[in-house]
Amino acid sequence: MELNESQRSRMRGGGPPSKPAPVDAMSWVLATVGRQKSRSNELATRLLDRLLRRYSTFQTFFPDPAGQSAEALAGWMQRIAARLDDPVRLGPELMQLGRTFARRGVRPLHIDAFTESFQQSLAELEGPQWTATTEGAWRTVLAQVALIIRNGMKVD
Repeated sequence: MELNESQRSRMRGGGPPSKPAPVDAMSWVLATVGRQKSRSNELATRLLDRLLRRYSTFQTFFPDPAGQSAEALAGWMQRIAARLDDPVRLGPELMQLGRTFARRGVRPLHIDAFTESFQQSLAELEGPQWTATTEGAWRTVLAQVALIIRNGMKVD
């Protein structure tokens, strides 16, 4: 689904995009979401494994990476994915997530590490269906999601 300028602005949480998006970035991302919908638990487990191997400080935020932390993360990823094409509903939810993160000690650097590990884990699961176009679309959408979360982190 292609977003109009008003929707893109709300999705960004205000400011300009980090770089131009492919015209159909959201369509590419939603196609990936559709293919991976039934694998959200596997994605969460891979993501946490990768994240904790590279950045041990994340153990504070995900104390039970093979259990409850992975389940909670999978649930949040599903929730966000289900709203990606509805920025009016997603924006406020991401802002609230940012406020919650800030209260728990999450910093912008953590968001960067998380999105990098998320994209790498997703690329593994996608295998040959992960293309340069898919990667670019995800970078664009993740940058927008991260921006809104960061804006929420500044609110409290």
